[in-house]
Amino acid sequence: YITAGEGNRVFGYTNDDMKKLLGLRLNKELYLCYFIMYMTLLYFYKDSSSYQFREYVKSENIIDETSKYLADITKKLDVLSTDEVEQDSFKAIALLWDELPAVTGNQEGDSARASKASRAGYVKLVFNFMLAQRLFVENADRYYPTDRMKALSENYFEEYRGRLYQLLGGEEEDA
Repeated sequence: YITAGEGNRVFGYTNDDMKKLLGLRLNKELYLCYFIMYMTLLYFYKDSSSYQFREYVKSENIIDETSKYLADITKKLDVLSTDEVEQDSFKAIALLWDELPAVTGNQEGDSARASKASRAGYVKLVFNFMLAQRLFVENADRYYPTDRMKALSENYFEEYRGRLYQLLGGEEEDA
């Protein structure tokens, strides 16, 4: 599979493209969606040496993972980061996430509509994007990774060792 590399404008999307596709206006909303995508990737794959260890994901799994990791990162930032922009970016994402209700109205978990009104709504926005990109297949509120998702994930862990992975508690040599 051909997948976008960092800065690849031929096969990738710009931040503005992604905001349009996801129906977002603000960078912090986009970065929250990126973080949710990353949490989804980590839910299935921890590194390139391990095969997929989960068969499917449900949106409540990603809501829980995102909440847990954002809380951990904001605690660690003062110690780990000397970059004020990085600190402010993660704090903005964490504050946005914390302000959101888990769900809106009487919707629960996977039955939530894609929106910016709740945590479940943001996860649904991301999952809808991943479905449209053929990274997921949905069946009964369960999302299964496709071969394309597996290829994208393997390339990420083999070729890119990101700052986000370090902040989440991974070591660079494990990435």
